Amino acid sequence: MDSQGLTIEDVFESFDDVLGSASIGQVHKAKLTPEFGGETVAVKVMHPNAETRFRNDFKIFRTLCKVALPGWDPILRELEMQMMTEFDYTNEGQNLLQVGKNMAKSPYANK
Repeated sequence: MDSQGLTIEDVFESFDDVLGSASIGQVHKAKLTPEFGGETVAVKVMHPNAETRFRNDFKIFRTLCKVALPGWDPILRELEMQMMTEFDYTNEGQNLLQVGKNMAKSPYANK
C-alpha cells in the first residue's frame, strides 16, 4: 500500500481474519472505504519473503537435478518461469478482470 502513499486504513474500512491460505499467500475478506466504493472484497496478501524463499528452493532443486537429471534443465527453466508468474498479483488481477468481462458476455452468465 505504501507505494501509493496510502495506508491500509485509507483503503479498507474493515480487514477480517484469513479466509484461506496457500503456499505463497493468504486471502482476507475486507470492506473498502466509501472513497474506494465501499464494496466487500477479497484481498490476496503474499507471505513475507515468499518469492525469495521460492527462488532459493528452486535454485537448490535445479542444482540437484543437474546432477541426477541433466537433460531436464530446459524443462526446469520453463517451469521456473511459469511459477514466477504466481508472484505477480497485478497481472493476476488484470487477468481476472478480463475473465469477468468475457464471462459477462456468455449466454450462461447470471445477469
